[in-house]
Amino acid sequence: MQTILLVEDQPETRDIMGLLLTLSGYNVILAANGEEGLNLAASLPFDLIITDIKMPQMDGNCFIRELARFKNPPPVIAIAGSVNDIEPNSIIRAIASKPLTTQRLTQLITSALT
Repeated sequence: MQTILLVEDQPETRDIMGLLLTLSGYNVILAANGEEGLNLAASLPFDLIITDIKMPQMDGNCFIRELARFKNPPPVIAIAGSVNDIEPNSIIRAIASKPLTTQRLTQLITSALT
């Protein structure tokens, strides 16, 4: 079973996306911000990270920059209100703007994991 780290500051969005990913057969770990996500990514192996960009404490762009310093960083799907808010980075496999449909999220995950 593949493990996904979902980093999202909005509790409702985080819970719904987490449930959808779990029902799709993934092992899902949730984080409320980039700082929490970075601590998890440093201590657990992930097949994929899905992150929001606009978050308190550590935004998604900073989180992605820090992840890129890892020896073997997992691929990332970056999600923002506007894709213009996402800074380019080599570990980003896909970007998406909100709102995001379940079908589109599934497509992005499938593409990022292959």
